[in-house]
Amino acid sequence: RLDRIGVQLYTVRREMERDFEGTLTRVAAIGYNDVEFAGYFGHTPAEVRAILDRLGLAAPAVHAGSIAPDAWAQALDAAHVIGHRYLVVPWIPAEQRQTLDGWKRVAADFNRAAATAQAAGLQFAYHNHDFEFTPVEGRVPYDVLLAETDPKLVQLEIDLYWITKAGQDPLAYFARWP
Repeated sequence: RLDRIGVQLYTVRREMERDFEGTLTRVAAIGYNDVEFAGYFGHTPAEVRAILDRLGLAAPAVHAGSIAPDAWAQALDAAHVIGHRYLVVPWIPAEQRQTLDGWKRVAADFNRAAATAQAAGLQFAYHNHDFEFTPVEGRVPYDVLLAETDPKLVQLEIDLYWITKAGQDPLAYFARWP
């Protein structure tokens, strides 16, 4: 039995953009307890926290947009105000994933951002899509991320749809990389 049920708000991003608080109100009314943000749509962290408190929702995670130093520092600050425990990077720009060296640089960048998150008492994670499973220079990029990131710092939020769409078996990944 699950005590808490959550929803990734990216699923309702258009509704969030049109009616931020109303959408969160409906999410709470249908029985969700936890939400994972994918943007705050112009609301300050304090405003977001007040809305969550009023609705009895928690937001343990957020899809953080960028790990560039200034943006990452803002994401860490917002996480503390809103109550996030996980900052999840949801995307790697196409220009960074063209070569094996590019993937290794991404892994190094993840390690750096994750160390900063850990120092702030937060957990870094990465959310996959299907492109991480298309071989680059004979290697599966997702395997490169798993091999090149520090598992004490970087967690991977496996999206079951995308890993399956890419022709991979999520259970095999769970077994190989617990």
